[in-house]
Amino acid sequence: VIVDILMNHMASPCKKARNSGESSDELPCVGWGGSRYGNRRQQGARGWDASRPEHFHHLPNDTRTPFCKVGPQTGWLCPDDDCTPCDMYELPDFNTELQEVRTMQFKHLEELFHIGVTGLRVDAAIYHHVYELADMLNHLPWDLIYQEWWGEYPPQ
Repeated sequence: VIVDILMNHMASPCKKARNSGESSDELPCVGWGGSRYGNRRQQGARGWDASRPEHFHHLPNDTRTPFCKVGPQTGWLCPDDDCTPCDMYELPDFNTELQEVRTMQFKHLEELFHIGVTGLRVDAAIYHHVYELADMLNHLPWDLIYQEWWGEYPPQ
């Protein structure tokens, strides 16, 4: 079984979250599985999988404001040719430089592995530094890992 995973972004805020403002601590959005999220937060289902604004890339001293954004509005160009800290299409970007975030993502992968998943397709792998991906992926004996890369990345 191969699963398509996205480890660097969470869902974009729903309309109610955008209308409540970035400073709100509310979780006004409801995911497909019933989990609550919004405003760079997610409730989580197990405790260890809950996230707060500090778990995402943000401006210094302002956990509510994205570090940078990328998408059609920027011509898909990233600051300093590094897309890893940017929110794409308003999807809050996990700060996978933080060990706590990498551990959270690894626990999700571990659950998948233990229910029989043996292969992964890593969506938007370009938005991770290689050492971060390795730290999250290389602890389990996957049969196959396929990573999505596009454009001129990774840089030579």
